Amino acid sequence: MNIPSIALAVLAGSALTLADAQFVQRVPAQKGVQTTVASSGGGLLTPGQGSDSCATPDPIGPGAGSFIFDNGGATIDPANGQLEALCSAFGFTSVQEDVWFLWTADADGVAVFSTVNASTTLDTKIAAYPNAGCPVIGTAIACNDDAGGTLQSTMAFACTNGDSYLIQVGLYGGSTAGSGGVGVLDAVINPPLACGTLDRGDSDNALGLINGGQLAAIHRVDCLASVDSIDVSYDSVIDGSAVEVCVWDDVDQDGDPTNAVRVSTHATVVAQSGTGLFVNEPLPSTVAITGDCYVGVVVTHAAGEFVCSLDEVYNQLNPTASYVAYQLAATGTPFDSNDLSLNDAAPVQMGAIGFPSVWTLRANGSAIPTQLGTPLCFGDGSGTPCPCGNESALGAGEGCKSSLGVGGILTANNTALFANDDISFTVTQARANQPSMLVQGSTLIAAPFKDGVLCMGNPTERVEVIFLDANGEGTTTSSIITNGNIPGPGTTRWYQAWFRDPGGVSPCGTGSNFTQGLEITYI
Repeated sequence: MNIPSIALAVLAGSALTLADAQFVQRVPAQKGVQTTVASSGGGLLTPGQGSDSCATPDPIGPGAGSFIFDNGGATIDPANGQLEALCSAFGFTSVQEDVWFLWTADADGVAVFSTVNASTTLDTKIAAYPNAGCPVIGTAIACNDDAGGTLQSTMAFACTNGDSYLIQVGLYGGSTAGSGGVGVLDAVINPPLACGTLDRGDSDNALGLINGGQLAAIHRVDCLASVDSIDVSYDSVIDGSAVEVCVWDDVDQDGDPTNAVRVSTHATVVAQSGTGLFVNEPLPSTVAITGDCYVGVVVTHAAGEFVCSLDEVYNQLNPTASYVAYQLAATGTPFDSNDLSLNDAAPVQMGAIGFPSVWTLRANGSAIPTQLGTPLCFGDGSGTPCPCGNESALGAGEGCKSSLGVGGILTANNTALFANDDISFTVTQARANQPSMLVQGSTLIAAPFKDGVLCMGNPTERVEVIFLDANGEGTTTSSIITNGNIPGPGTTRWYQAWFRDPGGVSPCGTGSNFTQGLEITYI
């Protein structure tokens, strides 16, 4: 049966009742809970169009394509693919009358599988698992029942070129026996998501408050060093409606926006509503971020309006990243973006209120630089103790503490491509205006030495002297490949910077220290 609207109570932290707190979705749910009738099977499956056993899946691909499936007469094995929590929909985890395929990716990206097409009329349910072989319970990486306001299914998951994935195609958990048949499973590989983006750019649904108010669409960003603007796609709220654009810093990094600190806010209005286009909302000034942050828009809307679009497919890539909070119109109190806990509803994950989805809301800015190499041999007490109890802060990624009260840090730049010969190393958080030495080792050790921990074993190379500036920073300028006698691709070496810490003030009194270690494998 069709359900014209959904009314849900907001979860923990809200004093609101079911009658007070109401959401409405633009695309209604497709079906209610039906009585399960176990499949009896009994037909002959069409070769190449889905195997009845997960142990012998039919190969499809590699890469994109449209693949015919026929689950007429298929049976289900209760031990395989029927108890996945990720597949819970309309009261069922089961995938009735399922058939199995083994699909191989031919590119890195986001694999999207869908039965939403003109050739499929079955009430489908699909799931994906990593690798070949019958799946272990709890290993599903994607699953979907209904998508895009249809009874058909769409799912998405990150894929890697050359890897194979087990694909399960069946029917809604409440389907009656013998209702399988022929359909088409479409597969595409979309590009990887850009930093700050959670959605694929398409709207499957939208959300609003039944009686209107101020609804905040919020999502977490964990890959930006700064935010300078936000893109948002408004659904059917009237152009010119009030909007507040916000950025919050998750200062304590607890993964909960409720106590996040607002670091940017400005007022604007809705534009391009209902067009599917993204509106760019520049921040008054660029905001620097350390760790996770949250971006969002607080939209004032009336009853019957839907605020922001929802992507119910790419939610499967980041199921806990989008949140909603609100202030009901009936309370007459403005939404408090400075203290999100004071609103009628503090932020709640979309899945927790029955709308598993991500907002069509994007953050723009500078990405956190990708770390080249593997940091190790930290001076924070997590491994070998520092020589005189001079451990740096746990988790800071530094060497043992110097006279500055922090440990030195070594990072690598450019690439580890042997042919490019462009790798360089940068020292930070060391003593200003002092010399340091980039040292390379051919084995990995961990032994207290001077004021730090020596991570490199013989044979070693003194690669380059680095003169540090007034900030205690410096970068190599010569060829590491040449100076380090790197024989070729596949070589792994370990690096540290050994820097002076003079004046009789170094923690252990030896006058020098080391950064943490960095492992580089040349390719």
